[in-house]
Amino acid sequence: MTLRSARNAYASAAVETVAPEKLLIMLFDALVRNLVQAEAAIDDQNSTVAHEKLIVAQDIVGELISSLNPDGFEGGQQLLGLYTFMYGELIDANLNKSKAKVMGVRSLVEPLAETWRQAATTLAESGPDSPSMDSISVAG
Repeated sequence: MTLRSARNAYASAAVETVAPEKLLIMLFDALVRNLVQAEAAIDDQNSTVAHEKLIVAQDIVGELISSLNPDGFEGGQQLLGLYTFMYGELIDANLNKSKAKVMGVRSLVEPLAETWRQAATTLAESGPDSPSMDSISVAG
């Protein structure tokens, strides 16, 4: 086993065993990080890196869409609509290397990330008998 495959196996196991609410926060953190990096790459006129970062961002939003149960909670359909809008904006941003589109998506993602982070904190503070965020949106 190579070092890379061992690292990948470890990362995969870590993701598979993390609580859904922590995984959601990890996804949002990675999404924000890739958007910031895409913006910088667009500024630097590095279309290859911008493309790579925007593809990762698209993949993350795609995962958010696929893991969402929009009928599982009030506002779920609106959240699905927002995720779908962001996905389309990221495709357009990638095609046109539009920093404005990337920034627009990031302006939506950052408050969402903070909201999910607060929800996860509240859930953790409420103890082991509280409902899981699985019932809210992140069944994987």
